[in-house]
Amino acid sequence: MSRAFRAPGVAALVLALFATTAWAVPPPNDDISGATLIPGVPFTTTQDTREATVAPNDPQCSGQSATVWYVFTPTSDVSVIAHTFGSNYDTTLSVYTGSPGSLTQIGCNDDSRGTVQSQVIFTAQAGVTYYFMVSGFDGVGGGDLVFTLEEFTPLTFELNVNQRGTVSPVDGAVTISGTVTCNKPASVFISVSGTQRAGRLLIQGNSGIVVTCDGVTPWSTTFTGFNGRFTAGRIQVTATGSAFSESTGEFVEDSETRTVLLTAAKTLR
Repeated sequence: MSRAFRAPGVAALVLALFATTAWAVPPPNDDISGATLIPGVPFTTTQDTREATVAPNDPQCSGQSATVWYVFTPTSDVSVIAHTFGSNYDTTLSVYTGSPGSLTQIGCNDDSRGTVQSQVIFTAQAGVTYYFMVSGFDGVGGGDLVFTLEEFTPLTFELNVNQRGTVSPVDGAVTISGTVTCNKPASVFISVSGTQRAGRLLIQGNSGIVVTCDGVTPWSTTFTGFNGRFTAGRIQVTATGSAFSESTGEFVEDSETRTVLLTAAKTLR
């Protein structure tokens, strides 16, 4: 006795297909309307953005791809830095005020600190809502995102010239010294020029030096006159310093002009 073959029902086929298919689900903050709330700083989170999409009203910042959103409203004015360091894909980062569909961009960054990660530094005002959009660069897909928002301390830099210097009785080489003060590690280029009157002639010379500044850091440089020879006595010195923080990309300048008293340097007999 034979049995008739019965095809499975449509409902059974749908259930089997659903059970064996991996459905791509965008992250909850895929759209600005579902932006992840940042309750305060410091804040850091990791997120898989491979299934993130691009909404029609997502703004541009070096292209769009796999965008996700974060939102922050500070209760007091605060300088902040947002960045994506630690992520494993090429990101862009931008920040906006306004409302969804009518945003004003206040910052957009692609590569920073010599990497394919991004950072934005700005002063957030109390009661103002800020939206952060992280995207893959120019069509690059998502990946493992590390997003951080923390309070930012701006680089401060001060240059000082010592009141006394020395001059070599052998060749007239002048040595000028001083200090630079930074509140965080920075590379500093110092340019120093000196002018000394000798009768009707103004003897001039200059030099430059690079120092690594962290806290109070001493510096010293030596130069000779290119149109005469310096001697003991007074010399007008102008020093200009440019400090650069590699970790944040900040650039700060300072200068000082003062009269320095030169005394003869001791020579070996």
